[in-house]
Amino acid sequence: MPSWIERFNQVRAELSERGSDPWKRALERDLPANVTNISSVALLDLLDVPPTTGNARRLAQTMRSMGFHSIHPLWLPKIPSEDGQEQDNANS
Repeated sequence: MPSWIERFNQVRAELSERGSDPWKRALERDLPANVTNISSVALLDLLDVPPTTGNARRLAQTMRSMGFHSIHPLWLPKIPSEDGQEQDNANS
């Protein structure tokens, strides 16, 4: 029979696991390890979740907690187009 402390630690671990972030578990399960950049919409699609603002914000919070960094298309360098003019990376 386990001691009271062992049982307490076991129950605490079970409760901690149950209360863990469901987004984190889904990301760990479904996000391929070789993915370094992905848009929120593409990731929500990969997780088969509707692309709502609330879902995107919750997903971003979880991604930050996992060590990912946000990349905004406007922060990316300009790329020269075929006609020699610069254009936003987001539009290419």
